Amino acid sequence: MKEAGELPQLHISPEEIMRQVCEITGVSKEEITGGGKARKAVKARAVYCYLAREKTKMRGVELTRELGLTCGAVSRLIERGKDLCENIVMPE
Repeated sequence: MKEAGELPQLHISPEEIMRQVCEITGVSKEEITGGGKARKAVKARAVYCYLAREKTKMRGVELTRELGLTCGAVSRLIERGKDLCENIVMPE
């Protein structure tokens, strides 16, 4: 049962989220998963982490493995991604 105000889970894969984040931000998958610190790549990585966590059943630990980051780093990216996503509209 869903909590009041909870958004329904979308049927979207992490791969599709990655594709859309790359398309919207102009950052390649390699830049997002590569761990570089370029501002544009970090923002795209944050958006990916947030959307992958919120819109799929992907857990934070899976993101740490995929991106080669610590749990703390992924948690910070998810929070930053949440803030950034307030200004982004994903295409349907």
